[in-house]
Amino acid sequence: SIFIVCLLFANSLLAQENKPVPITTIPVQPQTNKVAAKDTIISNKKGVTQIDVTDVLEEVFNIKHQATVDSVTSKPTISIIPALGYSLVSRLGLVLSGNVAFRTGPKSRISTIVASTSYTQNKQYTLPVQTSIWSKDNVYNYVGEYRFYKYPQSTFGLGSNSNIKNEDPMDYSYFQFNETVLRHITGNLYAGLGYVFDDHWNVTEKGNPNGTLSDYAAYGKLAHSIASGFTLTGSYDSRDNGLNPSKGGYAFMQYRTNFGFMGSTSSWQSLIIDLRKYYRFPEGSDNVIAL
Repeated sequence: SIFIVCLLFANSLLAQENKPVPITTIPVQPQTNKVAAKDTIISNKKGVTQIDVTDVLEEVFNIKHQATVDSVTSKPTISIIPALGYSLVSRLGLVLSGNVAFRTGPKSRISTIVASTSYTQNKQYTLPVQTSIWSKDNVYNYVGEYRFYKYPQSTFGLGSNSNIKNEDPMDYSYFQFNETVLRHITGNLYAGLGYVFDDHWNVTEKGNPNGTLSDYAAYGKLAHSIASGFTLTGSYDSRDNGLNPSKGGYAFMQYRTNFGFMGSTSSWQSLIIDLRKYYRFPEGSDNVIAL
């Protein structure tokens, strides 16, 4: 997708893990003798200031900005931005994305709620929400994922021999509830159990335009399917900030098993492994490379 950001408004979140960083007018940068932007912070050891979208808008429209403190407390910090997107699957789409950051205690890690909603030219509607809530003492981490999709989309068959001419228009609705409770084991290592529920309904297809059997029909038609089961999860998180990491690493592993007696249409298992590492590149700069 190519995203054209609509800069109607934007609130940059630069949360710090250990101490508040004032966002105030910085009179002069010694190395350049230039006045810094109003909403700018000194962000590295070399004294280089970081300028965000808000700074640019304030200067262009001559907006007076009230100084704030850039630290995450129990009071939620909210960032919201609208956007336009385009892809071959969705065509033109309107997107509204945002996140909320807060702490449940003075020494707790930063809790986050990340959400977005979109509606596309192909009448596709999506609403994913992801949460990571830490307890006051960081002993527990409550991780959630909730989704609702109304998503008409064509399929062109399975495998490398699929033909672009065999367009099979499909439609479905989808709801997901996924909640995991992680408990501290040692250091940055957590482990726990969870429950996940996936529901696909109103699954329809029009079939291949030439009347032949579609790959979806050959694979097995289902107008409604449910996956319901437990998860076993482990995570390691040494990032300085879950929303805007500049260093540290993240590892996540989840084994999922679905049972017929819990309402699943069929029994199946999956294993998800997610590994991330963040580096300052070069060291001392604002640039971050993520692997």
